[in-house]
Amino acid sequence: MATLVTGGYGTIGANIVRELAARGHQVISLDIVSPDDLSHKDVEPWSKQVTWLTGDIVNPMIMEMVSTFHKIDKIVHVATYTPYGDIEKNNGRRAVAINLEGTANLLELAHRLAAKRFIYISSIAVYGGTPPSEQRLQEDMPLKPRGIYGITKYASELLTQRFGELYGFETASLRLSQNWGTMERITPYHSRLSLLYEWAGKAVRGEPIEPSPFGKGVTEGRSFGQDHIYVKDTASFIGHLLDIPTVPHHVYNTATGRPLYLDEMVSAIREAYPEVKIVGSVPKDDPTRKNVRWYDVSRMQEVDFAPQYDLVSALKDYINWRQTFNFMDV
Repeated sequence: MATLVTGGYGTIGANIVRELAARGHQVISLDIVSPDDLSHKDVEPWSKQVTWLTGDIVNPMIMEMVSTFHKIDKIVHVATYTPYGDIEKNNGRRAVAINLEGTANLLELAHRLAAKRFIYISSIAVYGGTPPSEQRLQEDMPLKPRGIYGITKYASELLTQRFGELYGFETASLRLSQNWGTMERITPYHSRLSLLYEWAGKAVRGEPIEPSPFGKGVTEGRSFGQDHIYVKDTASFIGHLLDIPTVPHHVYNTATGRPLYLDEMVSAIREAYPEVKIVGSVPKDDPTRKNVRWYDVSRMQEVDFAPQYDLVSALKDYINWRQTFNFMDV
């Protein structure tokens, strides 16, 4: 039997594919984008355990093909469309189709295959307009999603839980905080990258870093003060949830449990990569210390899981990965 991972080309999906293959799973990766050389190189030690499929999850014929030719007992549904700004205005209907119809198709596939477990990759975007506070945001609190992305994520959480109840397979939705790290790059359905992506790229290219909380180009608008989790820790948690005997909750915040501030990032990248060039200093009126959000991670701890990387070790690992794969993209 195999584990199906949708969205296996993207940052999170690619890390899940690698993590599960390393754990001994037979993995089927389904994405609308065909795997590139980087995708293959990243899982090279476990390449015999990975099958790559290309197709649109909105297309029922793709689901028919998957169910006919592959034996699957677990599903991790990552594939999503994250529309920002004008993309939400101009292509909102496509986002709804992928994020809702695509989820319904995968849940129906789980029913058809009599899958044992279904993990849905949601987002902290479901908290939407919930006011920032000194209290950590908990999974059972009232939600106020605003954008199409957050709305469709929350709706998909509810669909996931209900399908599991109706058809007898175990489900969990993971509300991911800001992920960053290995395999992060622009895809047709995700166009805004993390600020840590920008900084690590400048470090390995020998370019100076100005400690501004807001990026440029593909990272513009990213700011700190939010919880940032290294994507390998996210993938490890998903592997853990697939392998434990039972999953006690329907929803899990997937985060570090603390915000990341700009001065902490400057200190961490200096320690992780002493050759880095820092130009200027952290603004006195640091905006990353305003509108801070905390995410309760007690449910992760309840199933005996904690992130293995702190910021310094994550930056060391990520910079080493960039250098090993000669990944110097801006």
